[in-house]
Amino acid sequence: MKPSKFLGLSILIMSAALQAKAQNAIEATPIPVSSRTQQEMDDADFTELTQIEAANQKAAAAQAQQQRLQQQQQQQAMQVRLRQARAAKAAQQQQAARASVTDSADDSSLRINSSNSQYGAASNSQYLAMGDVAPRKESMIKWMPIIGMTFSKFNGSADNYSFGSHTGYLAGISVLLGKGPWQIESGLQYAERGGVENYNLPYNTYNSWSMEYKNKYLEVPLMARYNYQTSASTSVFAKAGVVLSSLVGSEASYSSGNPYTYSYYASNNLSDTKSYFNSFETRWAIGLGGQYRINSTMSAILQGDYQQSIGNSSTSQANGLVGDVGINLTTITYGFNAGIVFDI
Repeated sequence: MKPSKFLGLSILIMSAALQAKAQNAIEATPIPVSSRTQQEMDDADFTELTQIEAANQKAAAAQAQQQRLQQQQQQQAMQVRLRQARAAKAAQQQQAARASVTDSADDSSLRINSSNSQYGAASNSQYLAMGDVAPRKESMIKWMPIIGMTFSKFNGSADNYSFGSHTGYLAGISVLLGKGPWQIESGLQYAERGGVENYNLPYNTYNSWSMEYKNKYLEVPLMARYNYQTSASTSVFAKAGVVLSSLVGSEASYSSGNPYTYSYYASNNLSDTKSYFNSFETRWAIGLGGQYRINSTMSAILQGDYQQSIGNSSTSQANGLVGDVGINLTTITYGFNAGIVFDI
């Protein structure tokens, strides 16, 4: 065998032996396959666990949010039911109160009227709110007996004359016509009006004197009246118009002066001085007053007025001792009266 061939064969044999030895070493060395797999498994499990826990937390948060929304909805529904229950209870109480007031009104024979001008124009609800019951249905006609006092005096311009006041009496029956706040007032009344004449001649007290006249009239007032309700039972009113007066009598009283003057007037009959004054007189008038409701058909009234002659009350009254000279007089009068208003 040639040396070259032997050398090549030796190299092959050694290479094979080395490969076999290396293979055996590789096979003999333990490979940590199981350790790497467990780590991977642990990492996967941790990741999955983290994801599951996150999902659970998210689900728990969503569930808690849903519960809170449900609780809020339940609370809102409960509040709505509570408000409805309170409103229903209040309505029942109001209905019971109205029924009680109505029963009381029926028991006392009081009938409600929303436009009763005798007591103002308050509505039924206003009467209830004021704690009272409105009067019964209003009639078109009311009448009222009245009695009072008058204070009057003459007004004129004449030399040496001055005028004082006279106190008289008034009585009669007034009638109210209409419904609502506006009414017409008329009637028939007896009234005493007049005045005191003082004649003072300068530097001659012998011809000075005082005479008080009492004129008696039958009067028919024609007044427009407006009523205003101030409470459930009270009202106030204002009125204006004219008073038509017919003189039915006149008398005079000689209060001071000399005997000669007294004899002069006494000869002209001081018990009948009707001829000294106009037989008919018209006066414009204004007035204020108030009413208080006593019951469903009756009210108390108190009022005052002011009147003044439109024309002269006298044009022929003797001026001092000269019988053929007259002075023009007008009458100014005011007074007050009280009475009871009856609803027919």
